[in-house]
Amino acid sequence: NYAGDLRLRSASMVVRTVLSVFPTCRLFREEAKQANHSLTDFTNLVMFCRKAVGSFSFRRPGKQDFLGSQARQHHLLPRHKVNPRSLVERHGKDVISKQNMGMLEKAQLESALGHWKVMRSVLPDAVWEKW
Repeated sequence: NYAGDLRLRSASMVVRTVLSVFPTCRLFREEAKQANHSLTDFTNLVMFCRKAVGSFSFRRPGKQDFLGSQARQHHLLPRHKVNPRSLVERHGKDVISKQNMGMLEKAQLESALGHWKVMRSVLPDAVWEKW
């Protein structure tokens, strides 16, 4: 799971690193990509991976899988596919390593600031300022 702005270098580095270990991955975002997101693309990204080469699929969940939860019913079967190439072919070729941790930290700071912009649009400033 990765939560962040998919337009930023940190997302590319994380996905590229995962793909360097797992040759087969399927990526899904929590919600469909919004066409009007010109400045940010903040989402929760889920990566399902396996060490073996080759495709894999998910079984369709049944009522017993939802355990009476509407959230599980909404999210249990991933729907919004993300093409891994769309992330790994941007922002260079770096994977996360001890040598470039500073680069990731800088990119994560940018993502965190973007996340706060999103959060401040969800609740009024006064709520966050009193928190």
